[in-house]
Amino acid sequence: MSRISKQAGQLRKMWSGFQSARALFTANNYRVFDHLAKQKTSDQLAKDIGADKRATEILLDALT
Repeated sequence: MSRISKQAGQLRKMWSGFQSARALFTANNYRVFDHLAKQKTSDQLAKDIGADKRATEILLDALT
């Protein structure tokens, strides 16, 4: 494997870690886990946290 390929792989790993951490940070800020103590749809959760429906779906997908 070339040096550039190795560096690209390392960069992808760092970026993936950042994305995961950011998703957790955002979920924590919106208290998503508190709201999910009871089972809810993404629509219900979006209303509860005052967020856009599609953005909530994207966040939930990132957390799975």
